[in-house]
Amino acid sequence: MVERMRRIGALDLLDRASRLVHSLQQAEGLRPAQWEALRYLGQANRYSRSPSAVTAFLHATRSPVSQVINTLVARGLVDREPNPRDKRGVYLKVTEKGRQVLQRDPLNRVSAAVYALEDQAREAIEFGLDNFLAELQRGRHHPTFGICDSCRHFRGGDAAGEAGGPHRCGLTHEPLSDDDSRLICVEQQSA
Repeated sequence: MVERMRRIGALDLLDRASRLVHSLQQAEGLRPAQWEALRYLGQANRYSRSPSAVTAFLHATRSPVSQVINTLVARGLVDREPNPRDKRGVYLKVTEKGRQVLQRDPLNRVSAAVYALEDQAREAIEFGLDNFLAELQRGRHHPTFGICDSCRHFRGGDAAGEAGGPHRCGLTHEPLSDDDSRLICVEQQSA
């Protein structure tokens, strides 16, 4: 019974934290899903800025995500551009106005609170939440959306001297810059 109460307590804390974060996100007149999409696009690499990648990241269906993207475009926070990898698709890019809004992101308060914790407490939370999310995603066949340079396809220094290098994606065989290597990728597979 005590163990069950501890689990309920942790779940209650997670739920309360989630509700607080959602209430903070009312800033700038954006809904939580719009903030999530904007944040994602601000951190996503060029392979991961399609409407379908946003849909997968938000674990949503196409229609509501399309509405989210349309709102972000209408507000001048995101632009649609032709996708250089798929002539039928579009590529989403955060505008300068969108980057300014991201600078005022209410989650910066949450980030400051996390980084105000002692290193050991912060690392325990990050480790625990990472494992928690991995367990929730297990068997759901959703992409994991990790950072490029932690992927099994990442080839550090493999494109040194090439335009767009110095790294390479082993999946697409395209050069990756240092900046690219630190972004979220829809194709990421843990090394």
